[in-house]
Amino acid sequence: MSPRRALAFGAAGLVAGAAAGLFGIGGGILFVPILTAFFGKRTQDAAATSLAVIIVISVVGTLTYHFGLQRAGGGDLRWDLALYMLVGSVAGSALIGVPLASQVSSAALRRYFGVFLMLVGLRMALAPHYGEGVLPSSPLVVVAGGLVAGALSGFFGIGGGIVAVPVLVMAFGLAQRVAQATSILVAGPTGLAGVIRAQLTPNIHVDYHAAALMAPASILGTWLGARLATASADQPLQQSFGVVTVIIGVRMAGLVQAAANRRAAAAAPKEG
Repeated sequence: MSPRRALAFGAAGLVAGAAAGLFGIGGGILFVPILTAFFGKRTQDAAATSLAVIIVISVVGTLTYHFGLQRAGGGDLRWDLALYMLVGSVAGSALIGVPLASQVSSAALRRYFGVFLMLVGLRMALAPHYGEGVLPSSPLVVVAGGLVAGALSGFFGIGGGIVAVPVLVMAFGLAQRVAQATSILVAGPTGLAGVIRAQLTPNIHVDYHAAALMAPASILGTWLGARLATASADQPLQQSFGVVTVIIGVRMAGLVQAAANRRAAAAAPKEG
């Protein structure tokens, strides 16, 4: 591999790691589009490789949030909710998300992922501030939330935080930073379960070489992002990331290419 390509993987890790730390997500929401658009990987392989890096991001992000929140007096991770979510998310990733991804064509998965990103981005950009929900009366509710997050994590190669954070904030009443800290903790074991299942799936390839090149920079990015998150206002950051996510989703869904193809067809001389 050329030094330029290795540096490109490192840059991808830095950017995705920073986003992961800043928003309490696994980073796959950026890893997958970057790996498919710039490194030519199939969406299934990009998702599986992303999950491998998310394991490292989760460890660094959890520790940074834990100590950062304590220094800022902003509470701490909800270890109890994290445990219940883990039960559901690990099962959802290994038993639903990854096997389902292996049955869908790369082109279709790319379109689904793009639409998913657009919906998530709009939700993040337009949603008002939440944080006054009610804690669930039954742990099974938290397990169910984790199951959905884990299934999406395994299917799309994301950390699941895009689902976990809104659930923890809007439904369970956690403050935004505490929700992000809890989410990034859950992302690690969920990612590990997804990697193990992907390794056992014949038509999915985990690129450990690429993951190793992205991991060091992602550690630095995660640390910087999480440090910033514990000292920043949540809503403007959420809205900015939502806009970027919509843009990435449009690209992944092929809407830009489709529009370009229509313009080219309209400009082409018609045969008489």
